Amino acid sequence: MKYLSALLLALFLPNLAVSAPVTNSKGEEVFLFDWHKQPAFKKLWHEQVGKHAPKAPMHNWVRKMAGPMPPLESVKIGGKTYYYTTMCQPHNCGGNNMYILTDKQHIAAYHVVYKNDDSFSADNPDQIYIYGKPTEAELNFLKAEWRKEQNN
Repeated sequence: MKYLSALLLALFLPNLAVSAPVTNSKGEEVFLFDWHKQPAFKKLWHEQVGKHAPKAPMHNWVRKMAGPMPPLESVKIGGKTYYYTTMCQPHNCGGNNMYILTDKQHIAAYHVVYKNDDSFSADNPDQIYIYGKPTEAELNFLKAEWRKEQNN
């Protein structure tokens, strides 16, 4: 019955994102920073995200993909498969977060910054950066993930 429900949802809600963990051939979880060790993906990150990140030193973690992150999830958005994860600024995960989608050819990221913890308002970030020219569906997914985290 559980599988029938999932099938019905997939048929009637084609733009609904459905996620699954990503594992390698050994059954181990895969992280985006594992891909960043590969020259082609590292170049893609630099071209689509790193060189567009703000120049302030506080954003070095974005340019270098050097923040904590959970394992990748495989998500389907509008029938297309992507890999999704989040990343945050080390020692400032509450105030500086990225939500990242990639299909290994294209990266789309939504980067939200809260500068001052004293004036923190989940609905009112101080800065938002968008990388990789996401499609409307990609950006809507990333924003929804950010909103979901704000509500937790």
